[in-house]
Amino acid sequence: ARSGLMNMLSAGETEIAYRGAGTIADQIGGTLLAQGILLAIIARERFGIGQYVEVPHLGAALLLQAQALNGYLLNKDLPRGGNEKRMGSPLFNVYRCQDDKWLAVGFIQPLEHRWEDVCQALGLENLINEPKFVDLQDGSSEAKELTALFDGIYAQKPRSEWLAILKAHNAVCAPVQGYEEIEDDPQVIANDLIVRIEHPDHGEIREVGSPITV
Repeated sequence: ARSGLMNMLSAGETEIAYRGAGTIADQIGGTLLAQGILLAIIARERFGIGQYVEVPHLGAALLLQAQALNGYLLNKDLPRGGNEKRMGSPLFNVYRCQDDKWLAVGFIQPLEHRWEDVCQALGLENLINEPKFVDLQDGSSEAKELTALFDGIYAQKPRSEWLAILKAHNAVCAPVQGYEEIEDDPQVIANDLIVRIEHPDHGEIREVGSPITV
């Protein structure tokens, strides 16, 4: 709560909601503490000096928000409320597909370098030379127009088909997955991100593994 994370997660709503921000901060705090311990071991080995390692809970929660918080510290930019989908860029957004599954897409390079790719991927070649989309600004009327247009287009094909099309046009894209999909994700399986362990009371169980490979 004190770090601003809870407030940020409720941006644009009339009431503050408790969405587990505390447990998120707990987890990042433990991760940072492990990093600090490793650094202390390296310092001891190199310089023969013991270290006192400390990770404030508040500091961990602030680091978790570094990108958003730095935006505020630099430019006084606050997290936008309301319908973020309509306020953001149509080229860096989320869309519902024909099979009622969602995907996230990001044409992250400057628009003038990627607009032709966008139009070709979505079958909008007629808009390649449309002047009003040349200098697209987030939240502008033109951006909202394109977002609505893209909504209709993405609804015409299932998510798997769109992902293949977008990747063929060098878009950064990914499925918006629920937990029931994550456990079967091929990258999760290939990298052992969910592991099986033996529990003394419950036998073999699955849990999230470490993403660190050494």
